[in-house]
Amino acid sequence: MYGEVKEAIIKEDKKLQNAVLLIVNELLSDDSLFKDKLITILLASPNTDESVKKEQQKIEKKAYEFVEEEKQKKTDVFTIDVFYLEDIIEESEPRAKKIVHTLSNEFPSYQVRIRRLPHYINAKRGYRISANEIRYESDEKELSEKILSIIESQKIFELEQPLLNEINPNKPSPKYLSIFVRNM
Repeated sequence: MYGEVKEAIIKEDKKLQNAVLLIVNELLSDDSLFKDKLITILLASPNTDESVKKEQQKIEKKAYEFVEEEKQKKTDVFTIDVFYLEDIIEESEPRAKKIVHTLSNEFPSYQVRIRRLPHYINAKRGYRISANEIRYESDEKELSEKILSIIESQKIFELEQPLLNEINPNKPSPKYLSIFVRNM
């Protein structure tokens, strides 16, 4: 990766620099220390195009906004977020929309939202969604089972029903449940 960053700086090619920036952000999302060092080297070079620096700011802003939205979940209204994975939108988005519609009708007092789960967020620890999934806290187990039953009765998934996944009690998100839609 260091070689790719070095080449992008030396060649002074805006397209190459943007490509390397995206590759570093994606491939090193699990190694934030190394990723940050490579991005710093790329952005600190006088040969790096200004548009590349602006692109990194956009990436960081989106990641920050996503994290902040997650923190905003602490409201008086119970919230269900239905995430669909960005990499297979053709399969995931229609199913997520159907779940949102179904649950909005079933739980009219709840806030049920559809959300896209970007690649770079799904690559982070704590996400890494590889199957349809319902994440809940221990006191929401009954609700999560009811939601799973509703999803199954609506035949939203043909092959892979969502897995129930109780989240870490050390990171509570009260009055919040998330559903991740990956595939059929």
